[in-house]
Amino acid sequence: MIGNGLPLVDVREIETLRHYFTDQQASKVKSLHVYGPADRLSAIYITVDDEVYLAGGDSLVGDDLTAPTLKECRLILELSGKSIAKVVVGVHFGAALTEGHDLYIWGSNVGREAVDVPAGLTRLALGVHQSGTGSCSECFCELVPRRWGGVLLSWCPQCRTYCNRVSKFPLPSSWVGEPRTVFGYKADDVPPKLPESFCVRCGFKECFVQRVANFMIVFCWICEHPIDGNTPIIPLQTSSNPHKVTFPSPLHIEDIAAGRNFMLLQTSSDLIVWGEIGDQKYNHAMLNLDNVVPAKIACGSDHVAVITDEGALYTSGEGGAGQLGYEWSTDWPDHLTLWKVELAEQAVDVACGCCSTVCLLKTGKYVLFGADYAKVLNVREVCLYTSNSLFCVPSNAPRNYSESIESVREQFAKVKDDRSVVLTGVVTDIFILLQTSKSEKHEGHVLSETNKSVRDASSQTDFESKISQISIKLKDIGCQTVSKSEEVLEDSAVLQQHLGLRRCRNFSDNFS
Repeated sequence: MIGNGLPLVDVREIETLRHYFTDQQASKVKSLHVYGPADRLSAIYITVDDEVYLAGGDSLVGDDLTAPTLKECRLILELSGKSIAKVVVGVHFGAALTEGHDLYIWGSNVGREAVDVPAGLTRLALGVHQSGTGSCSECFCELVPRRWGGVLLSWCPQCRTYCNRVSKFPLPSSWVGEPRTVFGYKADDVPPKLPESFCVRCGFKECFVQRVANFMIVFCWICEHPIDGNTPIIPLQTSSNPHKVTFPSPLHIEDIAAGRNFMLLQTSSDLIVWGEIGDQKYNHAMLNLDNVVPAKIACGSDHVAVITDEGALYTSGEGGAGQLGYEWSTDWPDHLTLWKVELAEQAVDVACGCCSTVCLLKTGKYVLFGADYAKVLNVREVCLYTSNSLFCVPSNAPRNYSESIESVREQFAKVKDDRSVVLTGVVTDIFILLQTSKSEKHEGHVLSETNKSVRDASSQTDFESKISQISIKLKDIGCQTVSKSEEVLEDSAVLQQHLGLRRCRNFSDNFS
């Protein structure tokens, strides 16, 4: 459940926090999450006595640039004594997960609020087009995909109709796959008056209907996306102070991660996004068309990466810098569907930077997707008490963690036992890859291979990592490692053109 935090010998290695701690106080710090601008840094830390404190700027979220600086650490009573295992902080919110899988939230309500079902409409299940969907039931012509907003509909070119499967809830036992929840009505019903200000994705006031099979589905006039009919999973949060979330139905949360202004929840059955990605608010489960089982999650500024229990990599969100691992453009509004990244071999670990994604493969090589300024510092083998092998360096980490391979090795050399402080915070686009000789054995299909993979990765040079970055395969090609510099130069020009979309905004810019 705990994320890949960097080890610190002493919490006072964060220079702006140094004066807050005596030797005795520093020795009790177990983990530290740092956020906010460099000149007004805030930190939430957990002690071995199960107490949670705030140090630095007196703010529990990342956007409060006017918060005064605390003279001494402040106890957060609402989180203390709750066995907090993980803390994440976004621009407008913060959250904590306990060892008992309870969720605490504070700050603003960044998720989408509930929408009442308008008169005359009902929630419907819409099956999306997939390869091999079949043929038209009327003319038997092969159905072809046609995109509406971020949804693929099944189009019959002969009958000129959409033939996706549509059903009322509850779904029939014969239904296969995960549907989208939309609004609509039966085609032979009296058309209701469509509501205004209905689209929660773009906020436009007008809608239209499109016939799909025997139903009329409501679409937004501007973004052409089906109106989202999902019921919000996280209830409206009316308090800005830390408080336990009470869900309408029991929810077993296994892990949490956060981006710039959204939170990702991994439950026993779903991945849930609460918050804002690409200026659109969400509060429901991601669409998992392949029914994969997530084994590890990671978040960048506005994107998500998932390693499955079978070693596949899936991503979603904004991909303007190429961080999703496949072709993406700004007119693709679908941020909540998991799409598979084609890799040449199984993935065993993943980490997200602000605008980048690094995936460690089973044979020990790694691939880097995203911003051209992102880098991986391949440290090779060190003696370190941690089960992690792939780290994204937080923006306020000690400088040694981002300058060079040698400086990282020097930093790790200071950590001599398992009493180190675990540091997490706002992500950069700098990554550390290492093999740990003192690592505990991972559990699960994906993570059990990590140590072996990192040991093999120690022979991959910085030049080879650039090759891996350049050899990203889009959609139909897969991911391969280029072995000749001539091929690198040729592929580089192609990718520069292919990925020459807008760069996603820098996560750390929000805190400076």
